[in-house]
Amino acid sequence: MMMRKILRHGHLSIATLIAVYIYSPTLNDNATYEAWIKFGVVPLVVISGLAMWQQGRIKRWLRRG
Repeated sequence: MMMRKILRHGHLSIATLIAVYIYSPTLNDNATYEAWIKFGVVPLVVISGLAMWQQGRIKRWLRRG
């Protein structure tokens, strides 16, 4: 239960960075920030979303190992 809350808050916080990138006129032109979003933030959002979605399966897999 605690892990899900941590994942949820992290997922929303990281997704906020994507929203700031999309709606900010000054950051939208910054190449460094764009690369950071593409190669760092988006993969983290995807991984945390998958982890929340498949949390039961991940727990069962870890118990077996």
